[in-house]
Amino acid sequence: MVSFDIELASASVRESLDDLIDEWDSDAIFVTGTDVSYAIYLEMGTRDMPPYPFFRPAIVQFKADPEGFIIGNTAFNSIREIPNGDQLVRALATAFANQITANASALSAVERSPGVHPEHPKRVTGTLANSIEAQRVR
Repeated sequence: MVSFDIELASASVRESLDDLIDEWDSDAIFVTGTDVSYAIYLEMGTRDMPPYPFFRPAIVQFKADPEGFIIGNTAFNSIREIPNGDQLVRALATAFANQITANASALSAVERSPGVHPEHPKRVTGTLANSIEAQRVR
């Protein structure tokens, strides 16, 4: 872990930083996921079936462009529209739920669909896609 200190000589700069911390501070906790029992088998695969991930690609997409990820998967046009930390956490959870749902829906596309290989049974992923949601737990 890397840490560093910055000395701030100006009281106005310190006050501005304190205001930012107060504005964006949040204790909100959301969980994004599904209760479909076969979801983990699609995501991770089994010894008899390769993985068909839908959750992990959303994480990769978020890491590549966090702001674009939120904007592309919510009704916000800019991060500046998000008024506070609680709404930022909600927006991020919603963005993940929307992108994971889109990824799960794409599993029915021929190139990613379980069932393409003759030894893999075809899966209907509509139940999975419809079950993905973001819920506030605190």
